[in-house]
Parts: sequence; structure tokens; C-alpha cells
Amino acid sequence: MDASALDSMTYRTPLSLLENGVLNRLRLRDQLQIRLPPETLMSIAGHLVRECAAITAEERSLGTTVSDTAVDITRDIYANYTAVDGVRYVKTLCNTASNSGDQDYNRLRRKMDKPVDQIWIAEDHPGIRSLIFCAADSPLVGPTPIMKSLWRVLTNSNDTKEITIKSDGIKLRDIVMSNATRPNASSNYVSWADPSHPDNVIDIMTLGPIDIFPEGLKMMSFNCNASGTTGYTAVTGGTSVAMIHAHWQNDTSFYADMDAAYPRDLFIYMPLDDGEYVTEICRRYALGAGNRPSACLVSPSSRPTKEETHCLEQVAPQSLA
Repeated sequence: MDASALDSMTYRTPLSLLENGVLNRLRLRDQLQIRLPPETLMSIAGHLVRECAAITAEERSLGTTVSDTAVDITRDIYANYTAVDGVRYVKTLCNTASNSGDQDYNRLRRKMDKPVDQIWIAEDHPGIRSLIFCAADSPLVGPTPIMKSLWRVLTNSNDTKEITIKSDGIKLRDIVMSNATRPNASSNYVSWADPSHPDNVIDIMTLGPIDIFPEGLKMMSFNCNASGTTGYTAVTGGTSVAMIHAHWQNDTSFYADMDAAYPRDLFIYMPLDDGEYVTEICRRYALGAGNRPSACLVSPSSRPTKEETHCLEQVAPQSLA
């Protein structure tokens, strides 16, 4: 199966559909013997969905073992996949595809390809969703970004011939260089929503460069003041910004799977007129009790005497690209 075709496959089970199904099947209102507003029932259903997913994952893990396996990156590399709660994950990597008919293997790398300099890993909290093995000068092939996953890169600077894959028995959880010590946190442990990301990251509290990256740092970027931008949307849960998106004329890609990806988050839209642009990105902070930090975008209004400020909820951003 073609790699790009596999990566474009989406096991679509939006949380809203699952919640509606639980509501219809269990008839929560009748079971609880009390009348509750729909919002409360939806919240209960959401917890039931997650509980069902946890029980299903536990049942699927029976008879499996947690293991570390070595894979030779100078040979052909194959992957097969599994679905967990409707989301596709990499189940295992190997150098030889199995002949058993119940598993479909996808070849990620050919032996005659250029040596592997970089391993791009797309992952979320449960596990690894996609992998790209490539040379440093090779373009990335396949759909990037992948909804609700973050990319990090492992750099092979010592001509490593083997990697170690770590599995929880259902899916891959991590990949490390077999003969490597702890990777450089600034490169291998910083994750981005899109592999094509800026490198000049600054701390918005000091406006200086970040010298030490915390392990597991997750970053997102957006195009600011690019030609043709019609507005910006910030997605927030009330305590943090999940993403900021720059809108383009007739570009509707942002709306794909938004309900499934951010079912309960708040969307704040900042429209831009022709010739309007962002003049400031501010971090506001108050010393009073209960006053949390907030971020805002400032742009000149179409009226020359007025300036517009769009606050992105009360959030605590730590870094900016």
C-alpha cells in the first residue's frame, strides 16, 4: 500500500457522534431517574466514551508484552498499523514483511534509498501515528501536519545503523537511537504541529532566545502578516491556547475535522480588512489575585484614530515562534 495513501486514511469516529450514540443507547435520562439538562448528559456521555476506550485498550493488551526491538535502518523498513479508538497508530516496525495474510505491511524505506539522516515522528499522547525516514536534504513525503499530532525529529549524526523501538504491546510509544546517549533536548524533544516550522524561538517573557528546552515541549506556529491573510482564529480551552490559525481567501482546510479535534474549545476570530495587519503581540500580566496572564493581538482599525485589541482569553503562553 502506498505510504501517502495510508497516511491520508482517517478512522473517523468523532467524539460527538460517539456521545450521541451513548445517549441514545443508554437512555441516560431514564436510567438516572432524574431530569438533567442536555449539557450535563453530554458531559456524562463524554466520560463514558473515554471509559469504554480505556476498557477496550486494556482488553486488547491481554496476551501482549511490552518489548524493545532493534531495527536496522540500512535495510528495507516496513510498518504495520492498528487502530485505537478510531485513530491509526504504528503497531510495529520490522525489516522483513510477514507473509501472514492477516497483516498489511507498508514499506517506509527501501534499502537502495539514501542513508537515513533524520527520522520524523508524528505522535500524540497514546503513541506514534506516523514515521518518515529520510536524508537531510530530502523533502518530506506525505500529509503533514496530521490532525492532533505533533512532529519531532531524531537526527542520526553518528552513522547509527540501528534504532530501538519501544512498544506497549499494542502500538509504538517511542524510538531511540540504539547506540546514542540522551538526545539533545533542543532538537529531539521539541515537538511541532508541522515539520515545516520556524527555528528562531524566543521566550516572550524575556524576548530572548531559549537556551534550555523542557523535555516534551510542544510548539505550534502560524503565519503572521503574510500577504493575503484575511484574519486569525485562536482556539482556547480557557487556560491555554491550543492553536492560532491564519486564514486565507477561499482556503477552508482549517475547518476539516475541527469539531472532532476541538469539541469543547472556544474559537476567537479576529478579522482583517484589506491592508490591515498585526502591529503588536502582547503578553498582559496583572499582580492581583485571580488575574492570570493573557495574550492579545493588536492591529490598527480601519478607522485611523482607533486601534483594535483582540484578547486570546486568559492564557499562559511560554514561548513564541
